[in-house]
Amino acid sequence: MPLRRAELPVEAAPQAFGIGFHLVQLRGAAADARRGAAIALGHPAAAEGAEQTVLAALAEHLLTEPDRYVREAIFAAFGNIGGGAAAGMLGPFLRVDDAGLRNGAVETLRVLREDAVAVVDGLLRDADAEVRFLAVEAIRGWPPELAVPRLRALLDREHHVNVMGAALDVAAAAGDATLLPALTAAQARFAGEAFVEFAIAEAINALAARPNAARPTAARAPKAAGKRAVKKPRKSGP
Repeated sequence: MPLRRAELPVEAAPQAFGIGFHLVQLRGAAADARRGAAIALGHPAAAEGAEQTVLAALAEHLLTEPDRYVREAIFAAFGNIGGGAAAGMLGPFLRVDDAGLRNGAVETLRVLREDAVAVVDGLLRDADAEVRFLAVEAIRGWPPELAVPRLRALLDREHHVNVMGAALDVAAAAGDATLLPALTAAQARFAGEAFVEFAIAEAINALAARPNAARPTAARAPKAAGKRAVKKPRKSGP
């Protein structure tokens, strides 16, 4: 769910009405009014010391909001308010059945960056492989100083094929040479998994080809290579 404005712009409700007014409007019947309220709530919360109240109301409303553009405005409000509290409210949305809500939460955690580190670190260790998979997507596009340490830790311990595939894809795009030891160790852990073996070898070759990267010896891809597309993990797996 991209965080962008709707094609037909809707003005936020006047700030002079205050947070209480906007919270009432958020529960109104008209989608335009709800969207305007969400936009308005994204701005004065910090100034009025009402971040927790506003974030809780926005998170609760997301669970029942049917309109795409109102949802986008709510996720944008989370990004505008920012902070660890906003990230903490978004974390549980990685478990909901609604794919739009999951994707919106992932994209907003990506935008929050430093504010989302503690939450994402917990999600990367979650027992549910699908949650870990989505957490990897949340760090896609993070600056290297944030992304690389998390990728290194995940590459060292991950055993799920699809989560590992997502991590390898991000690592190949944004990693650096410090990931090479974890990648070479992972080759033994995933021996016999053709898709992962191929993705590991490609990531190693990509990083070893960058300046100042020492090329490891075990970097050749197997002859039979699967597709690079990362499949969504099955919920039944650990």
